Amino acid sequence: MRALTKSAAHRATAFMFLFAALQVAHSQSITITGPSSNVAVEDGDDFATDVVGHPWSMDQVRDFGMDYGFADPVSVNGEWQAQSLESLAYYQPLFQGFNDLTYSMYFTRYDDGTPYGSLNPIDTSKYTCLSMRSSLPASVRSSLSVFWTKNPGLPAITHGVGLVDTLPAVNGYRMYNIDLNVSGWYSDRNAPLTPGLVSVGQPWQSTVYGLMVRPALNFPFNTTHKVDWMRLYDPTTSPTVQITWSTSGVPGGSTYGVQLFLDDNASGYNGDLFVSGLSNDGSYTLRTAALPPGDYYAYFRVVQLSGQSLSTIATSGYSARIRIDAAPVVAFTAPSFTSGEEYSASALANAWDMNQASDVDSYFDVYWPGFQGGVLTALAGSTDPQVRLNTRRNGAVVPIDPRKYRYLTFRMDADETGTVNFIGRMLAGWVARLIWWNAGSDIDGTVSKDIPVLEGWHSYTLDLWDSNLPETSGYELNPQPGWKNMPTIKGLRIDPLECFNSTFFNYDDVKLCAENRPINGSYTVKWDLSDADSASVDLKVYYGYMDGSTYVEESQPLVDQSVSPGPGNYVWDMSNMPNGNYHLRFEVDDGTNLRSYKSELPIIIDDSYPRMSLNGMDPTIYYRNNGWWITLHADGSGYTIMDWGHPVVEPAPADYDNDGIMDCAVYWRQQGNWYIRESSTGQMMTGNPITLAGNRGDPVPADYDGDGLDDIATFDANGNWYILQSSNGQLKGGGPINWGWGGVTPVPGDYDNDGTADLAVFNAGEWWILQSSNGQAMGGGGIPWGWAGTIPVPGDYDGDGATDLAVFDPVGTWYILQSSNGQMLEGGGISWGWNETQPVPGDYDNDGKTDLVAYHTAEGMWYFRFSGGGSESGGRWGWNGATSVPISGNFVTP
Repeated sequence: MRALTKSAAHRATAFMFLFAALQVAHSQSITITGPSSNVAVEDGDDFATDVVGHPWSMDQVRDFGMDYGFADPVSVNGEWQAQSLESLAYYQPLFQGFNDLTYSMYFTRYDDGTPYGSLNPIDTSKYTCLSMRSSLPASVRSSLSVFWTKNPGLPAITHGVGLVDTLPAVNGYRMYNIDLNVSGWYSDRNAPLTPGLVSVGQPWQSTVYGLMVRPALNFPFNTTHKVDWMRLYDPTTSPTVQITWSTSGVPGGSTYGVQLFLDDNASGYNGDLFVSGLSNDGSYTLRTAALPPGDYYAYFRVVQLSGQSLSTIATSGYSARIRIDAAPVVAFTAPSFTSGEEYSASALANAWDMNQASDVDSYFDVYWPGFQGGVLTALAGSTDPQVRLNTRRNGAVVPIDPRKYRYLTFRMDADETGTVNFIGRMLAGWVARLIWWNAGSDIDGTVSKDIPVLEGWHSYTLDLWDSNLPETSGYELNPQPGWKNMPTIKGLRIDPLECFNSTFFNYDDVKLCAENRPINGSYTVKWDLSDADSASVDLKVYYGYMDGSTYVEESQPLVDQSVSPGPGNYVWDMSNMPNGNYHLRFEVDDGTNLRSYKSELPIIIDDSYPRMSLNGMDPTIYYRNNGWWITLHADGSGYTIMDWGHPVVEPAPADYDNDGIMDCAVYWRQQGNWYIRESSTGQMMTGNPITLAGNRGDPVPADYDGDGLDDIATFDANGNWYILQSSNGQLKGGGPINWGWGGVTPVPGDYDNDGTADLAVFNAGEWWILQSSNGQAMGGGGIPWGWAGTIPVPGDYDGDGATDLAVFDPVGTWYILQSSNGQMLEGGGISWGWNETQPVPGDYDNDGKTDLVAYHTAEGMWYFRFSGGGSESGGRWGWNGATSVPISGNFVTP
């Protein structure tokens, strides 16, 4: 065999190396092993969806709160699109506001989500990862930066993270999934094969008010950029899908890695790169909260790093379908900012719906106003355009009550001609202002801060009670009164724009609404339910309220039923509910997603009875003017009005029928007659008034014979006690019992703890007690406790069963001598009340001890200091003045 030449040998060697390389390449493969069957998971916890109120789905331009360096952004088929104006271009999914203007701005709520940081700050302990899908030319895509600010008004450029994109640039769409903490970025990746992530400034911590994304370092002029979606999500609560693979013939080492692509179908291999540089360990946990709802198919590529380039050496097949089910979404239409009573419709009988010229009172620097189809169209001049709303009915002004009407919503649009973007419009004067007055705009008027006006139709809602709404710059020496501080408001105007050039604008709806309250005892809850992939959803509606500083939600839902997407309503009977602010929570379940939505605004009841944290005695008022007994049920079941009495009688409640419930009873001193309504039967005891012989003194009912029933008894001006014993119908002692003298105060009670009331009187700080157990004076005579001017308030304050000596100093201090140990309760005087209150002690928390309670006569307010711990300002339950007599006792439950 002829020997090979040197050149031939070289060619043979090269051929063999090439053959070996082809063999290796042919043997390298990656196979996706899971999921092998279709899977469905719920939608993850996304900040924009759950906090802002609208997902950053890019179906509207203002999914970004602000943009800079782009011209005429638009939303087309669910994509945000714009061309660059300068090399520095960015957008802010959450806008913190301005700090470099000579005047302040007021960022209002507007429809379809409000991406302003002052209204929706980010909880960085929860939302830690940012994902997005965006499109750029390969020549522009280099790196992506995310910045944030922790201070409202300061630019979001002080701290952030930068994604240094070392991957080969590709045209079109790419997905990003960034850990803003940077902590887990390299945990499952091979560093040379994935973009580097670096942090700048302060870490992702505390509360963030502004979030900025700079999609590239430099934008050539007129570069088209698109964003399909963006999500700021919680990875710790995210649903997950485990995606697995196996490889064959893939060498180890840092130059080989795995890339995960996600596609919307199972063909073409034209999906988006989701994560690069995965270690070849056969498994990746996909946190699906990073993705919007939809269908996804995964596939892998094995890549090799050679110098600065990556080459694909193997591609897997597609996974089974991964479906992220769209969560049901509930929008509250009542209660809402526009569902309360509306001023123009109710007070003027002429809603400001812009259906007729009479909706507007007058204009200034506004030209060619016209009304058509419920829209006011006009030209705003360049001086000071003003639209004054009509506040007249039949020619007379109907003043606005600023304590009733709170929320102003107006919907408008303006001609964008000559403007290019958010910043340009702000600088051109795209701001509205609100002005209101009573005597005159120059006399007691208030001017609001500037309200940014956005491109396109939007509804803007202002809370007129917000103290931050009035402009302060230039008004330091003459502060403006604001809205709620004015007695009435007679003039209201909306200045639509403050443009330097005349600009056409449109109004189509203005509403001035009160807070949400029941009407005739009921409230119609309304909602709009949407679910992109479910025809039926399980709906539960709960309500809750504040009990002191604690939010309490009732365990039983108001509504529990299956409903279809679309509008719905529920008529809620609130006729027997106490005062309070009631929030609603909707729980919706489509079989995959369980979501909870809480109403932003409450339903308010303030004309009913107060909610008090009681479970013992029932606060009761005897109203002298008409003889009504008005009892607030301590068990929370409502209140009762009992008509039993008239102006000339005195209340004398007690348990006369021994059923554990106090009976409404009155004593007519002039006639000596007792009128007792038995709680057990609802009838008058004996069917007739009961007359007690003897001088007609003060009513002092108590159980003087120890049979468990309270006895009818009086104490007269001579110190005589007349006691009609319930046990035998006879006078105790056969006639009057003298224990006391003129000018003393009767204070019967069971001081010796034998189950029978003792005769006792209080005089100028001395207690004289005749013990029923032995017929002797307790202590051998007068017991000093108190002084002249103090009010006796005996009760069982230490819970030992015996009545304690106690006095109330009218300045508001209680002094209590405990029978159990002869010591003063809490070691001294207890301050609870003031000189305008009167004591109403009783066991209101049902712990067997008497509580300190003060009643403010002038306002009808109750103030509780519970022996079991805690206190409560129980709310108004009574009338102003001395016509209301506060009474303690179990009028409802024993």
